[in-house]
Amino acid sequence: MLASHWDSDDDGSRRAERAGYASATAMIGHAPPARTADTSGHAAEADLGTRLPPVIALFAELGFEPDVVEDGSATQLRLHVCSFRAVAAAHPEVVCSLHLGLLRGALDELDVPASADELHPFVEPQLCTATLTPAPRGPARAGPATPPRDDEALQRQEQR
Repeated sequence: MLASHWDSDDDGSRRAERAGYASATAMIGHAPPARTADTSGHAAEADLGTRLPPVIALFAELGFEPDVVEDGSATQLRLHVCSFRAVAAAHPEVVCSLHLGLLRGALDELDVPASADELHPFVEPQLCTATLTPAPRGPARAGPATPPRDDEALQRQEQR
C-alpha cells in the first residue's frame, strides 16, 4: 500500500531513498570515530575491501543473500534475494530506491570509502546489483554524512 502511494507521488522515489538511508542510520547506530584518508584515492581503493564486510553483514541480516564480485577496478554488490520482490516488480522506483538509500546510508554510517550511484534491479530474475565506486575520504568527508532530510521534517524542526 505504501509503495503504491509513493509510486503515484512525483517525489516517491526520493522519499523512499531517504527512508532507506534513515533506516540504515537507525540500524547501525553511530559509526566509529572518523578517520582521514589519502585524498588521492589509493587509500580508498585499498580500504574498500576491509571496510565492506559490515555492509554485507547488514544486507545478509536483512535476508538479501548478498555477495561481492571484484571486476578489475569495479566492486559489485549482488543481492540474490529480495523479500519485497513482488512489490518491487510492481513498484521498482519505490522499493529499489528504498534499498539504494539503505545501501548509501550503510556506506556513509560505516564510513566505507565508496559510493553507490544506482541499484540495477532484476538484472537476472533473482538478482539485483549495485556498482560500488571507490570514493576517497579526505578532510571534507571525514565522517558519516548528514542523512538526507525530508523537507517537511526540516521545516517542522526549524519552527521549534
